Amino acid sequence: MDEITNAMKDYIKAIFLMAESGDQARTTELAKKLQVRPASVTEMIRRLASVGLIAYEPYHGMKLTDEGKGMALNILRRHRLLEKLFADFVGLDAALSCAEASKVELLLSDRTVNSICVAFNHPANCPCGKPIYCDEKCCGG
Repeated sequence: MDEITNAMKDYIKAIFLMAESGDQARTTELAKKLQVRPASVTEMIRRLASVGLIAYEPYHGMKLTDEGKGMALNILRRHRLLEKLFADFVGLDAALSCAEASKVELLLSDRTVNSICVAFNHPANCPCGKPIYCDEKCCGG
């Protein structure tokens, strides 16, 4: 299996968020969201499908596999816990907290992310009101 890169994780997160908002993830929309060329999206889709993170049917869009969905939930958990840290502890507003969380969400270890979760007593929501997903190793799943 190929190494899962941070760029791949960015795509997984974007595909999940598009599906969560009711949009079908298609190459053109994904390219706009990630500010890349459609050809770059096509190449990445092939890589994501080859490692089992998405199911892709040309001209019909893509869908996360269970493994891909699990990865997306983990990334969003990290992001939303960091938003909580930046808003509640550092004092940033929700928009800036989100922007800063996006910059570092993939850099922290699971141990550090779980420590943030514990420090905030396993919060249910980020400052924007979106759910913070549980991790069975931290809050019992």
